[in-house]
Amino acid sequence: MKVKLTVKNMDCGGCLDLAEEAVRKLVGVISAKVDLKTSEISLEYDESKVSLSDLREAIEKTGFETI
Repeated sequence: MKVKLTVKNMDCGGCLDLAEEAVRKLVGVISAKVDLKTSEISLEYDESKVSLSDLREAIEKTGFETI
């Protein structure tokens, strides 16, 4: 499955790396790519292994808010 989430308060490359790394650690995540211009993270994942709520939780644990 592919999804885009808006992530609030990301404003630098370090933020980008932190958010991407948080979701890439989860089993079932195929790809994660942040676009700082749009404040979105594009995710591709295997929904039989990880849920959208798991992805949101991983990002939010780094201090960002997802919409």
